[in-house]
Amino acid sequence: MPLENCNLCGKCKEVCPIYQIVKKETVSPRGKAILIKKDILDKVFYICTLCGACKEICPNNVDLLSFIKKRRKLLVEKGIESKKNREMVEKIKEKFSEIGGG
Repeated sequence: MPLENCNLCGKCKEVCPIYQIVKKETVSPRGKAILIKKDILDKVFYICTLCGACKEICPNNVDLLSFIKKRRKLLVEKGIESKKNREMVEKIKEKFSEIGGG
């Protein structure tokens, strides 16, 4: 379903493991939906487990995960990364090099 079908009801916040811990609107699925609707690209899109709980509870069946993945791709293409993201990439490169991959 297109993001236009998201009515920002907030049901997704109830089941989001990240929101349950952090308790900030910007890290909630609804917060991310607001940023996407406003066409704002931010590192907050990295703060998501991609568990799918938001999609399962959404009364309008909005697949927010696909939008978050697209935002993450844009962040990577623009060279915008989090510290943890950078560390993960470096570890992958190290392991790849250790097994003779370049």
